[in-house]
Amino acid sequence: MTFVVHNGLSGPLDKSAFEMVIFNGDGLVERMTVFDFGALPEGKTVVRQFEMPNVACKGIGRILVNGAKACTGEGIAPDTCIGALKTDSKAEIPFGS
Repeated sequence: MTFVVHNGLSGPLDKSAFEMVIFNGDGLVERMTVFDFGALPEGKTVVRQFEMPNVACKGIGRILVNGAKACTGEGIAPDTCIGALKTDSKAEIPFGS
């Protein structure tokens, strides 16, 4: 799975991670996992890629962002990441919260 992530917050993130739920085409939970995006410099866009063994793109019906598991940085409150999160998908898979 490939994500393009942009930090539009007012400072860098030392750690950022989001719990996501992957649903299959029937709407059933296929997998829950935490994607660790690591450090994200302020104003920077990065690409992060994650291996998802035994999950085929054609079998994914939806991806739900369940919450932020890590959101730390100087002057950044823990709930800032989930509050500022904006999602979009270039694939035909609905993605969001």
